[in-house]
Order: sequence, then C-alpha cells, then structure tokens
Amino acid sequence: WYTIPPAYVFPRVHYKDIFLNGAPTGSVGFATRSGWMSQEVFFEVVKHVKLHTACSKDNQILILLDNHESHINLDVIMFCRENGIVILTFPPHTSHRLQPLDIA
Repeated sequence: WYTIPPAYVFPRVHYKDIFLNGAPTGSVGFATRSGWMSQEVFFEVVKHVKLHTACSKDNQILILLDNHESHINLDVIMFCRENGIVILTFPPHTSHRLQPLDIA
C-alpha cells in the first residue's frame, strides 16, 4: 500500500517553506490569494502525483475530481494523456450523492 504525499494550498500571497513544518515527508505546498485551487497549482499537483506513482501509458492511474474550473486546462489534459493519468470528473451538482467518497 502506498500513499502520495499531500499537496497543500494556503491562502497567502507568498508561499513559505515553514508552512510545511510537521507535514509528511514529500509534501508540497502552494499559495494562492484565495486559498483555492488554480489552474497553475493544479498542474503542479498533477506533476506531484506523477512523480510519486509509476504511471505510464501501459500502467495508468485514475484521478477522481469534481468539476471545479481549475481542473479544466489543456496543458494538464495533454500531460495526463502522455503520462497514463486518466481523469474522471463527477457531474455538476452531485456532491450530495458522492459525499461518502469524501473522507479526507
């Protein structure tokens, strides 16, 4: 059993390494003014996932996502296709049905 170190998004203008004090080894952190995911940060998170998995076109992995606008990015889609990462997004307005999957 293997887990991918977490990626954190902090509501700050500038990221500082101190934000990850006490975080699991291999964790990555990002800062956005709002603390919400952005397209740029999401791409970095996908790269982080790739780094910590053995995914390839012959050994694909699946990432389950909501339909947040930050996940809609041509660069991410192309990167995922090239690296064996399959993205499945849930339909809009279904979180009440899928809440049992949200255990984080």
